[in-house]
Amino acid sequence: MVSGISDQYAWKSGNQLPQYYLFWASGMCGFTYVKYKKANPPGMIFFGINTKNQYDNICRIMNCSFEKYENLIFKSTLARIKYFITKGLPVIIGPLDMYYLPYLKFFQNTHIPIHYLMVIGFNETSQSIIVYDCDKKSEQNINYDLIKDALDVNVPGIGKKNTIHIFHWPEEMPSIKEVAYKSLLLKVDFMLNPHINNLGINGMRKLAGEIINWPGELSESEINKSLHNMVEYMNDRFRGRIYDGGRIRFADEYLNTTAKILEKKELHTFIGQYHESGNLLDRMAKSILANNYNMQMISSVFKKVADIEENIYRKIKNIIAYAINSPWTY
Repeated sequence: MVSGISDQYAWKSGNQLPQYYLFWASGMCGFTYVKYKKANPPGMIFFGINTKNQYDNICRIMNCSFEKYENLIFKSTLARIKYFITKGLPVIIGPLDMYYLPYLKFFQNTHIPIHYLMVIGFNETSQSIIVYDCDKKSEQNINYDLIKDALDVNVPGIGKKNTIHIFHWPEEMPSIKEVAYKSLLLKVDFMLNPHINNLGINGMRKLAGEIINWPGELSESEINKSLHNMVEYMNDRFRGRIYDGGRIRFADEYLNTTAKILEKKELHTFIGQYHESGNLLDRMAKSILANNYNMQMISSVFKKVADIEENIYRKIKNIIAYAINSPWTY
């Protein structure tokens, strides 16, 4: 959902962000906890961010804006895609179902309705759009019938059918250093000062305090579904099923790179602490999968993770002089 935006930034600015950098910079490796009895599952725990908030964050750190169209008929969506392409504006499309993408191994095999593509052209003769996919080095052609089916999805919390985004960039593009600085400020503020107590460090502490009472509030089935849903969203498939909520990759791919970009060697000191936080979450998740857990243990883990990460973010706040003496604000 962000690699195409990173490509557009490189196209407009001439500066190439490291691979996956914008993925982390836009808000991944966070925390959200919502308990609602009528929801399915009733205890919803996430370590990422939905696409809308991710795109809002990108606009805050890159001084850009975006248009969004969703839930229209495919004919209208395709017309808009063609219109923006003729204006020289790439179009981000998704979520879409990978089952209908002919160049992927999931084609007509597995339904995975969470993928995104960047449209860069269309061909009326072959009735197809031309796209870039982060999984492929070269452009791909997808006929209109397949892309129509691929976009016919509705993923709660991510997107509705026929969703497209168009990004508009400022004349003066932000430097990589500005992107790094503002994204780090944004991350610190989200984790330490969320607008509601269900988010960030406050959300972890709220979960730690409430989860020990779940057995008296939720059925065994509801608890099981809530915990396994949480574990599913903790899974880092890039590293062979590590259930760390993105902590280890965030440290290695974002914080390590940000330290170099901002020339703040002190930031390197927190990488090990992020690994510690991630390993605690990983062991807890694997205990849940093995059905070898209790609520007190889960509560204790989240308290420890909250302590570790609050310490990290408070120290980062001091290191980067949190919005004081900074040439940038977000």
